[in-house]
Amino acid sequence: MTVAHQLGIVHRDLKPANVLINQDGLLKIVDFGVAAAQREGDTQLTKTGYVIGSPKYMAPEQILGKKVDERADIYALGVMLYEMVTGVPPYSRGDHMSVMYQHVQGKARPPQEVNPSLPPGLAELVMRAMAVDKTKRFQSMEELRAALERFRN
Repeated sequence: MTVAHQLGIVHRDLKPANVLINQDGLLKIVDFGVAAAQREGDTQLTKTGYVIGSPKYMAPEQILGKKVDERADIYALGVMLYEMVTGVPPYSRGDHMSVMYQHVQGKARPPQEVNPSLPPGLAELVMRAMAVDKTKRFQSMEELRAALERFRN
């Protein structure tokens, strides 16, 4: 995703079904069908009021039809990380509209409450990636990758 973002491409529908890993451990991101390229000075990737993507992984600004940038993909990856470390999605009660509302409210149960064996720093990392306010998220996939490196071993 770092390369796509460097090229000005935002996936906008990052979810587990779009992340493939082959037998050699090579990871590929697929289905850029709803991706949008940013032009210089243009960060409006969706028309106001038009929602595109998978509600379970959608960033709050995307749900609200606001300007979307690479931090929406960081949010989606944060949701996937939450599922990976807890075994459950952060928001799943009700229908699609309810789930979208839950994302906008940003009141996910802390990951360490769901999985008490989770290192506190990793729980904080996940919650930062899922921050409702995109300015409080990691600002790039590279920044998120560097933060994850601490937990590699």
